[in-house]
Amino acid sequence: MNYKLAPLIVFVIVAVAALTVKTGPTYNWDNLFYLGFAEQIRGDSIAQAHESAYGQARAVLPKADYDRLISDGTPDDLVRGPAAQDAEAFRQQIPFYSVKPVYPLLIASFRCLGVNGVIASFWISAAALGLLAALCCGWLSRHYAVGISMAITLLIAFSSGVFNLGVDPRPDALYCAAVIGTLMLSVRSARLTGPLIALMLLCMLIRPDAIILCVFMCLAWMIIRPGEYLRPLIALALCVALYLGVSRAMGAYSWPTLMYHAYIHYLPYPQTHPSRVHVGDLVHIYLKFGQPLYSQTFLTMLLMAVLALLATALTGPARTPLVVFSAVLVLTLPLHFLVHPSDNLRVRSAYYVASLILLLIAISNAAAAAPASVQRWLLRDQTRTETA
Repeated sequence: MNYKLAPLIVFVIVAVAALTVKTGPTYNWDNLFYLGFAEQIRGDSIAQAHESAYGQARAVLPKADYDRLISDGTPDDLVRGPAAQDAEAFRQQIPFYSVKPVYPLLIASFRCLGVNGVIASFWISAAALGLLAALCCGWLSRHYAVGISMAITLLIAFSSGVFNLGVDPRPDALYCAAVIGTLMLSVRSARLTGPLIALMLLCMLIRPDAIILCVFMCLAWMIIRPGEYLRPLIALALCVALYLGVSRAMGAYSWPTLMYHAYIHYLPYPQTHPSRVHVGDLVHIYLKFGQPLYSQTFLTMLLMAVLALLATALTGPARTPLVVFSAVLVLTLPLHFLVHPSDNLRVRSAYYVASLILLLIAISNAAAAAPASVQRWLLRDQTRTETA
């Protein structure tokens, strides 16, 4: 099979499966606020956006699913009920979502074509999962035989933690694809280029907490190419400026307020107390609960990242992009869990998939020393070998 055709085939298989197979989360409360902000982008007032968001959900969801969006018997009902009934309560939640403008912009584009926003959300997530699979397949095809690359990619895409991204109307599949594309081009690039900087900025427009990864990537280029500091510093300045600019333009809440809502279940004072998290609160949380750094999800993902780093370090020079960006993932994960304390693979699948791909590349590099018969079966034809 032509290795250039394989990513397209994988894209179609995975995207179609995501649109037709329902195995994980489907309708969720977050989607209502992406829909609401999409309507604001189109020029609606907050009252119109509120009515439109719930109206679109009501039009396509079974009654039981829609009722769970209003109340699901969890502490979230303290917000869900008022947000459903009152446009002002709905508006107060919008800044948590408007700082991720790419996803609602895509929804708004479909709305301009007359597509229901809920349906458009699923289309976007399914296409993004297909794109993620295509990028993984294209990356692995540079190191493995085409059939092996497709099989590995499909196993990754259909694993529950990854496949659920494609059936979930949130921007996580899109973010995962953007991160994988950024890392793939970074590993293959000789230097930090304009397109790579643009991709980093795009990642931040999909999820603002991507600034953690982007900062480490900028610093990584200073290690990969010592003495060439101008471009990384420019990229670093652009990332910080974009983060601050989007946060201010979208009316984002302050970090203490965000941390209050993130850690509300662990705070030592009543959950309904309108307050801010202080450093002493965070120390109390980590000492008493160990969240999120002792969680099973974090330890599993960190183990994968560390294995990728060890494998790449043992199979290549220390300053190569493969090794340095593996180290970036190891450093990014703990900080990401600190600012987003959820024992949930969904919000950080990008780092899990990236670590797995880097580990597989290191394995292919090690297999280059294997007997010729193994190389012919496992690896890509060496007459077409390209850099990582």
